[in-house]
Amino acid sequence: MRSRPEPRPVAPDPEAVRSPEPGAVTSSEDPDPMAFPARRSRLVAVFFTLATTAVAVVLGWTMWRAYMDTPWTRDGTVRAYVVCLDG
Repeated sequence: MRSRPEPRPVAPDPEAVRSPEPGAVTSSEDPDPMAFPARRSRLVAVFFTLATTAVAVVLGWTMWRAYMDTPWTRDGTVRAYVVCLDG
C-alpha cells in the first residue's frame, strides 16, 4: 500500500487575513465567529418549528370547535326525533 505524502503548509495570504485596525477594541470573550451563525440558524429553525406548530394547533382547535358547534348535513338542517318513554 502506498502512503500519501504529507501536504505542505501554505502561508496565509496577507491580503485575505487582516489584523484589527489600530485602536480597535478586541475582546477575548467574543463568540467564535464560525460557531455563532450555526447557533443562530438552529435557533431560527426551532423558533420556526414552534411557531408553525402553534398555528397548526390553533387552526385545528378552531376547526374542531366549528365542527362540533355547527354540524352540517346535505340540506343544511339537523333533525332530532325525541321519544318520551313513560314507564
